[in-house]
Amino acid sequence: MCLKRPGSLIWYLIKILVYDVASKSSSHPTWTSIGSDVKITSYLKPFEHCTTIILFPSNITSQLLHQTVQYAPIISQKYNSNQGKLIENGFSLMRRRNPVPHCWASLAILPEEDDKFFFYKGHFHFRSAPDLISEYWSNQYFILVTKVKRKIQESLKSLGHVTIHQLRVREVIIIELFQCKNELISLTSRISWLRMYYHYIYFIDRPIAGVELSEPWYTINCSHEDCFTEIQLVAKNVAKRNKYFWGTHLILDTNWTSIHHLHTLINLTAIQSDRHGYQQVAHLTTFNGFVKFWILQDVLKYNLGQFYTPHNIAPIQKLTSSIYTKGFIFVPYDIQKFSYASCYQVMSSNLGGTLSSLTTPFDKATWICLMISHFTAILLLTSISEKLDFNEAFLVIGVSLENSVLSTYRPGKCILSLRMVIAVWAIITATMLSNIYKTCFTMEMILPTTYRTLLNSVMDVEGMKVLMPINLLDDNDFEKFNLGAYVRYKFFFDEILQRSLQVVVTQDGYKQLDAFIKLAKDLVNMIQPYFGIGADGKLFHNGTFSRLLQPHVAYNYSTLMECPIQPIKYTDTSSLKVLHTCGKVALMDTKENIAAVLPFLNDNPDNVKYLQIEDDSYFTVTRGWHIDSVRENYAVRQLHTMRSSGIFIHWETMLKLWKPAKLFHHYANWTHPESDAVSRLDLDSKILMAFYLCGMSVLISILVLILEIGWQKIRNSRTANE
Repeated sequence: MCLKRPGSLIWYLIKILVYDVASKSSSHPTWTSIGSDVKITSYLKPFEHCTTIILFPSNITSQLLHQTVQYAPIISQKYNSNQGKLIENGFSLMRRRNPVPHCWASLAILPEEDDKFFFYKGHFHFRSAPDLISEYWSNQYFILVTKVKRKIQESLKSLGHVTIHQLRVREVIIIELFQCKNELISLTSRISWLRMYYHYIYFIDRPIAGVELSEPWYTINCSHEDCFTEIQLVAKNVAKRNKYFWGTHLILDTNWTSIHHLHTLINLTAIQSDRHGYQQVAHLTTFNGFVKFWILQDVLKYNLGQFYTPHNIAPIQKLTSSIYTKGFIFVPYDIQKFSYASCYQVMSSNLGGTLSSLTTPFDKATWICLMISHFTAILLLTSISEKLDFNEAFLVIGVSLENSVLSTYRPGKCILSLRMVIAVWAIITATMLSNIYKTCFTMEMILPTTYRTLLNSVMDVEGMKVLMPINLLDDNDFEKFNLGAYVRYKFFFDEILQRSLQVVVTQDGYKQLDAFIKLAKDLVNMIQPYFGIGADGKLFHNGTFSRLLQPHVAYNYSTLMECPIQPIKYTDTSSLKVLHTCGKVALMDTKENIAAVLPFLNDNPDNVKYLQIEDDSYFTVTRGWHIDSVRENYAVRQLHTMRSSGIFIHWETMLKLWKPAKLFHHYANWTHPESDAVSRLDLDSKILMAFYLCGMSVLISILVLILEIGWQKIRNSRTANE
């Protein structure tokens, strides 16, 4: 007669509902009564391509490796060996030639007769087991061998969908075995078939219109050869139902609430047919909230807010190496770059005066070619002529300047080659080149004066002060909340500190990076004491920002005034006075916002010119979405579809039209240039330069005419005297 054999589950994984499975009743045999020859090879065969791990209690002798070598486990260990991290680091790097993707199969024999084995409600920690590999590894199967299948199933069901967050990407399978003599046998009547119970983590047992009902456990009956395929098929169908278990919070007006609250504000079923439906959503929430809504709009109509939604969509945030981002899928959005607006060391491009205005129609290479051409023409004419003098140089230069110098040259005899060279030179230079030059010069006259700055970057300039919007580095849309000044300034300087710490650890050796590292070290040493952090990195909790987030704490605005990066608000236009000094000060914002505010800054009666300086990479970060790692991830698939199809760019553009950024010109009610165009006329402009050249040419012509008349009179008087 066969006795019931205690099954197994990873006892330190599951600490659920109080079930004292370790019953001390004499009706249950102990593990020590089982012989050494425990055969479970049949359940190892489906996972032959996986890294197979068998865990067993300490009172069981390990004879499992004495099975068929082909299906023997790769790793066999006792509980509390704390080898989980070592296993995943070692076996995940091994080279394999498997016909299927690599997977993990942890088969755990539960110590059900151990006095220390129990389920405890409220301590259901799959993540805390040191014997297991991380819950974030994909293709991971937990095969729980037990004789108390029903109790385990009921315990997991009583917890509901909370187990989803603990399991992550793990797949739980229960195998019910009994003891028969010295073997573990299954309940299956036919030896050639295996029976497994797959945990249906996304079960829905309440009637919801349009959603198929399901139970928390799915029975799999399969043969040895087809079992793994059956498990994969069931796992894929189960994983696809994760779409119903996504939930997120967003900002509606100024309230942080669940996305399912939209049901009370708008008609979600008719929003796609309404021309202004999406615009209504855009005005209710932020850009991050709109993206979350678009991703989940197809499942919001089911109103599943009554269920526990363990999967969350975070807002667009910077990519970090923090341990808190472990187990998340990062979907990249962009590389966040910033620009600066400043009038420091901004000057006109026409600082060369007349010479600069005369040379701008052609570039440097063209002028060099023209000089070589003139020199070559002079040499050619000199070699053809009979005598060596400066007449050839005067002829070449005079023709180029469109002067009538050909009439003064009357060679005694006809030299055909000389006349041909002069003719070609006159056509090319006096006709074509001069007209091209005058056309380009005239076109340049009507173009506005260009300005340039001597700054290549801003953050590496010694003594530079940067004015930054207080919410510029905010990744959580905190600006929508009615937060006090203390909280807002704490978030601002904390973000400056965190980004500076990343720069400090950057490898030096480059000139600009060395300047950044020096600035970062200065900022860290300056800001850390205000957060109660010592020079050695220890926390002393004695700084201005060491207190917990209290919305009504009074804030001293003189705090950190020595910091070269100061927060500003676009509602406070007094910052314009600081910018208008044109000292070592610059406004920092995104590239789009700087381009939008630049016309407003340049519209001033003092003709102060601001230029946009591109990002110098001090604050550059990669941004994206940190999304829960889920099998058949619905949110990631929706997001990839949104990005690859162009839908994301479309809505991003529309949201900028519906809700443009409110900058200085918005709060100053500025819509167009208000300064008089005449008062802003640049006296160094090319139009005035053209008038100067015209006047100078007239004066020179009059002077030459007077000299010629005087010279002619002198010659006539000399002739008369002779």
